[in-house]
Amino acid sequence: MPDKDYKERMSDFISMLDMEGFLDTPVRQSSLGLRMKGEAVAAFIHHAKILFLDEPTIVLGYCCEK
Repeated sequence: MPDKDYKERMSDFISMLDMEGFLDTPVRQSSLGLRMKGEAVAAFIHHAKILFLDEPTIVLGYCCEK
């Protein structure tokens, strides 16, 4: 993927998912939801035609418990 396209797509996803404040946070210190966002961005940035989601609603249990 050309560097220009990568930077453009990353910028779009970072803005869309409101991840600006978390870019420098180590993965181990990130919440489950934030890690899942990062995984989704990693998949979508390459324009995947098919994305298999393993337990896509798992984070709902965490956000509803609090």
